[in-house]
Order: sequence, then C-alpha cells, then structure tokens
Amino acid sequence: MNALLIVDMQKQWIRPDKVMYPSTVQAIQNIQKLKAYFEQKNQPVFHIFISHRADGSDKRAGEEIFNVAGTESTEIIEELKPTSCNLLIPKTRLSGFYGTDLLTKLKEYRVQGVAVTGLELRACVMATYIDAYQNDFRPSAIISDAVLDGNENYIKNFLQTFQGEDFLKTTSEWIQAN
Repeated sequence: MNALLIVDMQKQWIRPDKVMYPSTVQAIQNIQKLKAYFEQKNQPVFHIFISHRADGSDKRAGEEIFNVAGTESTEIIEELKPTSCNLLIPKTRLSGFYGTDLLTKLKEYRVQGVAVTGLELRACVMATYIDAYQNDFRPSAIISDAVLDGNENYIKNFLQTFQGEDFLKTTSEWIQAN
C-alpha cells in the first residue's frame, strides 16, 4: 500500500488574492487527481501542515509566531479540502516526520511507499521526502508536476538535475506505475 502526502497546501500560502506561485493551478489540479486516485483505491491521504501554538512555545528560537493552530492560516485550501477519510498531521518544522506521529500512522496503515506533493519543493517537500526515504518507504517519489516553490527557476533546475532519477515522477507516471 502507498500513501499520498500533501504538504503545506494551506490558506496562509495559497490564496486567490495572492499569487505567489506561477504554477499553482496546475499543481493543485494534479494533487486533486492524485487525491481522487488514492481515495478510490482506499489508500491513505495525509494533509501535513504547519501549525504553531499561540504562545509560540513550539517555534524555533528567533522565529516569529505564524500559522497559529485553529486559525484560517492553518486550514487546507478549499480545492484540496480534507475528506473524513483523510488524515491531518500538524507540524512545526520542515519535515512532516519531525515531531509528529506521521511515521506511526504510516506504519499503522502498513504503508510501503509515499508520493510527496505540495509546497516549497526546496524545503518542506524535500525534507519530508528525505525522511520518508530514510525510513525505508519504497517506492517513494516527489511528484514533479504537483509541487510548488516560490522560485520557479529552482523547480526547473531541480527537475533538470534529477531528470530520469527514480524518485521523480509525474502524476501520470505515479498512477500508471501504482
């Protein structure tokens, strides 16, 4: 069994009035396709999102308090709204594994591999993918047409650098292979 990890697709970062990421529409559509595919196959979908305590006790030193638990900024965007069968994993650091129960949940569901999608390829998506790899989830992939980064050149360079590598799949490639 595989799982879909949707990272940081929150209202704080993705809003209709604030276009931060040029490829947002395409990435959202591809995540929607993957989400529907995983749900149809009764495979787990995890929404991993940044959420801090209002008192700031779980933030890093020197960091401002942001994405306070229970506020609109921590909500998942409407287009990817979690269903009752989706799992929510709040986090306070880059990786979806750090200080969360993601690893425990993946093991409970007997997940073998993960497809990682979402926001900030160079930070949270990459950190989550690396931790999945380090925890022996195979096959695991970053879904190249379902990730966002504030720097489009970074995505282009990343995709060129790792073109042909087994860990990089498009939405269609993941669905066809699994």
